Amino acid sequence: MRTTIIALILLVGISVTANAQSLAIESYDAVVEMNSTNVKDYSGHVKVKNVTNIALDVYCKRMIFGTNNCAFDSAYFCWDLCYPNTVDQSFGPVTIGAGESTTNFTGHAYSPNTGVNCIDSIRYTFYNSQNNADSVSVVMKYSANSVFSVDEAALPVSDIFPNPASQFVTVQLVSTPKPGTTIEVFNLLGAKVRSIAAKGKRVEIPVSDLYNGIYLITLNVDGKAVETRKIVVRH
Repeated sequence: MRTTIIALILLVGISVTANAQSLAIESYDAVVEMNSTNVKDYSGHVKVKNVTNIALDVYCKRMIFGTNNCAFDSAYFCWDLCYPNTVDQSFGPVTIGAGESTTNFTGHAYSPNTGVNCIDSIRYTFYNSQNNADSVSVVMKYSANSVFSVDEAALPVSDIFPNPASQFVTVQLVSTPKPGTTIEVFNLLGAKVRSIAAKGKRVEIPVSDLYNGIYLITLNVDGKAVETRKIVVRH
């Protein structure tokens, strides 16, 4: 009898361990506010933590729901790569070390240039590659409004021109950047094609050798992406 009880306790313990959640959300942007009177890339961030004592490979998938057709013909997300709006699940994982967190994830949408007021939602789920049921999710709302509640002049990038560009694109910053600030350019497959130190308020980026298409320009401050814009290269 005693042996049976011990065996049951061990079995329950193994079952609890096997079903324990290994991921947690440390922080995220619940609402991404967008100015619907112009076309611009807006992004929200999620910080995912591995609460176990072993490294985990973590995938991401998304589900758009309750859409008012606000901006989701252009919505995309970045995890191990940046994925266009036609892709709902990451091809590869991000490895999160034991007890560590990652800020790799950003969810994006382009605001409509229609002056519309609307709110759409996307659920992002992060799951353990060893167990799809071992997951955490957040719902991020994208709120487009013609009366924008954030002072856009306070954003770090004031302008990017020309756009489309053929030889150079100029990134105009609002203020002198901090040491270590960089501007990175990615193609829509998530490959980094440029990384330039921002040493002044005006940064020129050569694009003459890039293929025609859409690219993402990201401003990084203290190792974090603080603003992302879209450019078009057209020769």
